[in-house]
Amino acid sequence: IMQSLTTAYDLVVVECGPADAQGINRLVGEGTEVFLSLLEPNDEVAQAAVELIESGYPDLTLVTPVGYETPGTPVPGRRSAA
Repeated sequence: IMQSLTTAYDLVVVECGPADAQGINRLVGEGTEVFLSLLEPNDEVAQAAVELIESGYPDLTLVTPVGYETPGTPVPGRRSAA
């Protein structure tokens, strides 16, 4: 399926969710770029990035939505709904 998509389109984006290098390995091909979504920096994200780099994805790119702000600490006694 991926071969057909990459033949038909110039750009194919595949959202893999919380996948490791082994999980995405069967989807990659020549010219594949790997982007790791980063909302809040933590050890889990850092470890995922290291594992992807060590597994053959040295050009890994970390991405965060433009304008994203880390949620603040809840204020005691304050209620809020989004």
